[in-house]
Amino acid sequence: MKKYTFILSLFLAWSANSQDLKKYKKLYPNDDVIRLQQEIVLHIKLDNGTFSIKKDVFEEDLYLNNSANYNSKRSLSYATFFNLDTIEASSFSLQDDKYTENKVTNFNKKNNLNDSFYDDSKELSFIYPKLAKGSKTQLKLQYSIKNPRFLNAFFFGDFYPVIRNKVTIIADKDIELIFKPFHLK
Repeated sequence: MKKYTFILSLFLAWSANSQDLKKYKKLYPNDDVIRLQQEIVLHIKLDNGTFSIKKDVFEEDLYLNNSANYNSKRSLSYATFFNLDTIEASSFSLQDDKYTENKVTNFNKKNNLNDSFYDDSKELSFIYPKLAKGSKTQLKLQYSIKNPRFLNAFFFGDFYPVIRNKVTIIADKDIELIFKPFHLK
């Protein structure tokens, strides 16, 4: 029975994926891209009086028209106080109503030299392969944050539609968190 349930689950996931383009193109006819999912998980620990903070990020985008290729180049900036530990990136090409994964294998890291001063920031760039109308991209990142002051704000909206946006904070019981919402009215 478990085998049939698994096969049925895979079929339902596949058929839902092949219908995403039609569904979202109808809902958002004027948009080039939508974010299907954005999830951030913060792990905050206290080790001998020192904070240990990890930030996991997951993003999945769907490209609704032929301008997808313009979004194939991606770059991420980070610095020593906000270090990028791991990255996984893939594009998914829609062919014959099913998706084929294309993993990104070439990541270029360089120092991000600003014209005014050196602030040890770095840039990681890569290209999503085979982006076209109906393609999806997935990006998984993990950051180490050396100081809680460098935690940045969470925005639940963007300049393109975001279908699912979730933030989870997992903290040790001895850590007190204070939340300050802004612009909710």
